[in-house]
Amino acid sequence: MPMVPEIAEYVKTHPGLDVGIHFTLTSEWKFYRWNGVLPDNQIPSLITKEGYFYPGIEPLIFAAKPDEVEKELRAQIDRAIAFGIRPTHLDNHMGSMYVRRLCLKPH
Repeated sequence: MPMVPEIAEYVKTHPGLDVGIHFTLTSEWKFYRWNGVLPDNQIPSLITKEGYFYPGIEPLIFAAKPDEVEKELRAQIDRAIAFGIRPTHLDNHMGSMYVRRLCLKPH
């Protein structure tokens, strides 16, 4: 996200904050979209033809390859650490880490 450097600077100047990583694999806003930390060609199963993360959990779950999910999540951790953030916890955007393909029916 564009504000990560600003947030990282805030964290550096406010030691002791409880700061985590909000794993993101979806991009649900119509006019404000994003993609991964890694280049699209390293995580093609996570990226739509428009070049962004999927707008919802269902299309993500049916398209995502587990090895690409792992690579992207590790890259998100590495990016936070590179900015000087020492995460105290992890969570995830839109519950995308709590869904299994078996729970959903393909369209």
